[in-house]
Amino acid sequence: MRRSTSSAVTPCRVLFPALLLLSVGAGAITTGADATAETNLASGKTYTLSPRPEYQHCTDPGDDVQLTDGQLTEGYFWVQKGTVVWTHTPYAAVTVDLGRVEPISGVSLRTAAGVAGVSWPAAIRIAVSDDGKQYRDLGDLVAMDMAKQGAWPEGYAVRRLLTRDLASRGRFVQFLIVTAGGGFVFSDEVEVFRGPDALLQADPGGKPVGDVTERVVEMKLVGGIRRRYTSDVAGLRRAIAETPGVEEPVKRDLLARADVVGKKLASSPIAPEPTFRAVLPYGDLHAEVFAIQAALWKAMGRPALAAWVPNTWDPVPLFVAPPAGAAGKIEVHAMRGEYRAAALNLTNATDSPKQVRLRFEGLPGSPALGYVAVAEVPWTD
Repeated sequence: MRRSTSSAVTPCRVLFPALLLLSVGAGAITTGADATAETNLASGKTYTLSPRPEYQHCTDPGDDVQLTDGQLTEGYFWVQKGTVVWTHTPYAAVTVDLGRVEPISGVSLRTAAGVAGVSWPAAIRIAVSDDGKQYRDLGDLVAMDMAKQGAWPEGYAVRRLLTRDLASRGRFVQFLIVTAGGGFVFSDEVEVFRGPDALLQADPGGKPVGDVTERVVEMKLVGGIRRRYTSDVAGLRRAIAETPGVEEPVKRDLLARADVVGKKLASSPIAPEPTFRAVLPYGDLHAEVFAIQAALWKAMGRPALAAWVPNTWDPVPLFVAPPAGAAGKIEVHAMRGEYRAAALNLTNATDSPKQVRLRFEGLPGSPALGYVAVAEVPWTD
């Protein structure tokens, strides 16, 4: 909190989205990439599940063989005995025993989500081991799949998460699935694809990994950042498409820019620092999403810097355009000794951040305004 006087100037840095708080006193089913003729090393192999699945509509003795039996579920996964389901869990691990050390070129996991409180996985880390004790992490299957297939579909869908870009080896292949939302995981099949024999003599790659709990915490953070990226690009695209009064060539250009940024974000590695804070934007690449939003506002005829007064307690959607016209008037009615708040939104329709100075003049009690305090409210996840 910074106290000000009647002619005080309060500096603040305004990015493309910004707020100030003045404190006074069942859809279509889609599938992933098609299967190929490559050898599935996991076919018919045994595996372990941790924790054990417990879901009354799907759990049965077949859970111990259904993920590698080659049988795909038809209909909604929610009520099919052929699916393996975990509920209300932070993670689920499927560890496939290939029987011997094999060369590995890729993996897949088939899942469903999108409605009824079932969210898509936050992340699926793939790890390999020769002995079942020391594992090496090869990356996030969700990120690798999104880089090729794009964002999650809208509504209920089935998706075969797939990568053929691994170059490793191992007897044990672990799918560590980090949940999102209500902690549900639905799957009916996992695959491990055989690579060239030369991989048997090569370094397995990846990095050594240890405690599952520590990995899950990191994966949830990474998955949350990845979902933020996907959500923001989708929100930007909707705003561009649904905004009236902007010429179609301008919209096409902005949508093309959004697609480029979306692909970069989907394929960019995420390694958050211990000091990471969920304040938007998450770095320069993420800031490009809001630079495109600023270009949309400019095309709408909005001023380079706009100040407007909302209802203090109404949430402001991230991709709402500043209203045309006057900023409005801030009124605060308080009893003696009572503190109340008012809000002022600042929006920047230029292609770079702005430094803004806020000045109070003519308020009662001049020259000392010890009863007024200003706080910047950053956008957070």
